Amino acid sequence: MKKNILFLFIFVASLNLFSFPINDYDFHLAELQISPITAAMGGLNVISIKDPFAVYQNPAILGEVKQSVFSISFKMKNKEDQNITDIINAGNILKEKQISFINLSAKKAGFSFQPLVSIHEKSNYFVSNVQYQDYIDYKLNSYQVSGGFDKNEISWGFTAKFLSGRLIYLKEKQIESTELFNIDSFIDDNSKGFSFDLGFIYTKSNIKYGLVFYDLFSHLYWKNNPNRTLTKRFAFGTGYSSNGYDLTAGIDGKLNKNSNSQYHFGIAKNVLTDENPNNPKSLDFRAGVYSHDFKNEDDIFTSFGVGYFIKIFKIDCSVTSFGMNSENNSYLISTSIAM
Repeated sequence: MKKNILFLFIFVASLNLFSFPINDYDFHLAELQISPITAAMGGLNVISIKDPFAVYQNPAILGEVKQSVFSISFKMKNKEDQNITDIINAGNILKEKQISFINLSAKKAGFSFQPLVSIHEKSNYFVSNVQYQDYIDYKLNSYQVSGGFDKNEISWGFTAKFLSGRLIYLKEKQIESTELFNIDSFIDDNSKGFSFDLGFIYTKSNIKYGLVFYDLFSHLYWKNNPNRTLTKRFAFGTGYSSNGYDLTAGIDGKLNKNSNSQYHFGIAKNVLTDENPNNPKSLDFRAGVYSHDFKNEDDIFTSFGVGYFIKIFKIDCSVTSFGMNSENNSYLISTSIAM
């Protein structure tokens, strides 16, 4: 199942070269979704303004924003017994509870902060009966500015990201026939970089179509290691709204021949609406599912969520199950304030 909970941070530890380079950067995965609204509806939203974190999903949605909203989301994840390699490869980048996204969306513009990576772990393991100890402290943050525009039936938008991070990595090797360890390799490095997202939306009556490209142009500059680019991704989706129902469907993947695309389906139902201007209220239930091919039970992700709005406050939560028979769940909760 771990291969399905991808963060695609592949750390290649070469014992002979004493190196621990980061070889891939894949951040825009459904498994790493920051919004409980979108997570509950199958992990993909490229058309709906009802999500206050829409700037993360598709900056073109900003073209439809009429009111300023401040939002913050938190991610909570079940604890698992994992070594350092498992933690990185499985994408467990967040602690049991941690800020996932902070966003201020206004008319035509948005400002956001996202901790892309936050790892602080120590592990012990054996290679050919030799014990090793790994310590890693790795953080990478994204500071984002977004703009959205609309004309007639078409909206478009962009997100410009400034990246800043630091990696500290220590590997120790046990001295034979002792309980002492020698330093096998050590890295202390800083990184700066940039990235751009580009999105579009076409609206026709109650149906919308959205297309977005994530990290389309990017570069991450390490001070003492080779520079890297972020993994380019795309997402295409459509949605239909009527009589309190929202139905969505979409696909996302990498911008290359081996995209390993995922297919997403979601539904939401508004069961309570009180439009009293002095005390407006709304209650929504959401559900979704996504997978690469819906053939393997361990590759089918299910999600559920609920959202409640009263006056200017909105609270949403979701739970995503990684595999039909899995007890490994991801929980998101967010709060938003309209201004």
